[in-house]
Parts: sequence; C-alpha cells; structure tokens
Amino acid sequence: MMNKFLILERAGFSYVNVEKKQGIITLSGFEKYEHEGRTLFQRKGAELLMDCENLTQLLNSFDKKQKDKKKEINIILPYGVTWYYTLDVEDVPKNRNELYDFVMWKIGKIIPIPKEQIEMRIDVISRLKEQTTLLIAVSFKTLIMDLEKCLKESGFVAPVIMPPSIAILNVLEPYLTEDCVILWLKDKGYSMMVYVDGIPRYIRELDQMLPLERLEAEFFSFLSTINKTEGIKAPEKLLYFDELVREDIKNFLPEKSLSISLSELKIQENVQYNILSRYVIAVGAFS
Repeated sequence: MMNKFLILERAGFSYVNVEKKQGIITLSGFEKYEHEGRTLFQRKGAELLMDCENLTQLLNSFDKKQKDKKKEINIILPYGVTWYYTLDVEDVPKNRNELYDFVMWKIGKIIPIPKEQIEMRIDVISRLKEQTTLLIAVSFKTLIMDLEKCLKESGFVAPVIMPPSIAILNVLEPYLTEDCVILWLKDKGYSMMVYVDGIPRYIRELDQMLPLERLEAEFFSFLSTINKTEGIKAPEKLLYFDELVREDIKNFLPEKSLSISLSELKIQENVQYNILSRYVIAVGAFS
C-alpha cells in the first residue's frame, strides 16, 4: 500500500511517499519543488489566492520524475491557513447543514475570517454517553477551490486535502499513549498542541520559523494562554520533532522532553496503524 503526499508551503511543496510493506510503514521522498522568488499563494483582502500557473509548473516537474504514473496524490495544506477548535456537546445534529449552523452558532464569532470565506470540516473524535467531542478545522474557501481547480487541470486527483497539524497527529498517533504537549518544528513553520485524554485540545500553528532563542518563551506563553483561557493544566511530557535536526535544541526545552527522529517514525509490526489514522478531517469543496 502506497500513498503520495504533497506538503504545501508558501514557496512550493515537498513530496513524501508513505508506503506499507509487511506491516512496516516507511516515509521516503522529501523532495522539494519550488521556483526561486515565487510563491504559491498570497493574501488579497479576505481571500487567500493560489498561483495556479506556478503550481501547475511544479506539478509537471514532479510528474516527470515519478515512475509510478498514478495521478492520485494527497495534499497537506501549508502552515498558517487553518484554525482548529474543539467542542464538547451533548447532541450532534445529524444533518450536515444543521451541524454547520450549530458549529457557527458556537464559534462563528471567534473565527478570524469572513463567513463567506469559511471552508469548514468537522470530525467526531470522541463519543461518550455524556458528551461528544468535535474537532473542527477552518480554512479559506478560495484557497481550497483554487487548489482543487489547479490539481484537476494538471490531471491530478486529491482524495484528501488535510490540515498540517492533523497530519502530524496521524504520524505520531502510535506514540500518543499518554497526555503530552506536541511540538513540531519546520524550517518555515511550527505546530504546538496539547493532547489530553486522547484529544488534541489546543493547537497553535504558524507559517514562520521559530528560532531556538525564542523557543522557550513561545512554548511557555502557549501553555500559559491555554491555562488562562481553557483552564487546562499542561501535561509534563513534551514530544517534539525538529525537521532541522538541531543538536542544541535540548538546551531550550524541559528536561523530560522526548525527541522523535525520522527513523523512529517507521511504525513497526503489531502496532495498529492506518495511514490516515484516527484524525480524518479533510477539507475540500462542499459541492
């Protein structure tokens, strides 16, 4: 079983191949595709617009290198274009439109983009007798529509368009056996998440590099904000992944921090794991 993922960034995208053989999942590829001095998308008022010509050229370059000519690729959105919320509710409307209206009634006022630009996906991640927990991802409608249009014009089909922090949760799920704080650092972005009682309760995601000298202050500011606004006491365990593999990062993190290396992300046999795993939020046009 093999899945192709394109991880979108402001300047282009990275290709990652996820393959399962004999019970072991391996990650490979990690090739970057970008044009120097050009970007894939830009803000225009309340909209986030895709440079379809640029993306099409990059996709053509990518396609020429593929031995497997299957035109099916999964997309992971860039950092900084998705907002995440969790809601604990007693009853979940079964009708999709009623569910959308219900969620907008609950959190519409705190979503930082205009209502007409909202593209929303809702996932039930915990269902107990007393309550159900919803994980909600919100992104720009214009970005998703432009992206789907560009992919279609290039001959590609994207079964899944997934927010980046949700993709991270899926990769790390076998390690999420207890409450923890998750920190994922990229060269041009980062995610911080609090994982409590099997639920990602708070997610902060930015599309800018986090220098090591700012890491400690940003980390404790994040935890302090959660404690004040959500009343959640941060777990002691910190699980982190640094794509830049900086040796001195340990000097800026709590002593109990646990690093996950790329080689450790090969999931061994007898670990129940699905490539899309538990967190299945995917965004895309409603039509």
